Amino acid sequence: MTLYIASNQIFSIHWATPFGEQEVEIMLKSRSRSIGLV
Repeated sequence: MTLYIASNQIFSIHWATPFGEQEVEIMLKSRSRSIGLV
């Protein structure tokens, strides 16, 4: 399950890149919350 979540988080950042810096920041914050860094 952890591997599945990690791969989704990494892909979401890759997906957000074409939409600009703001979308990438949102995905990075979401990733940090989901793994307990924030």
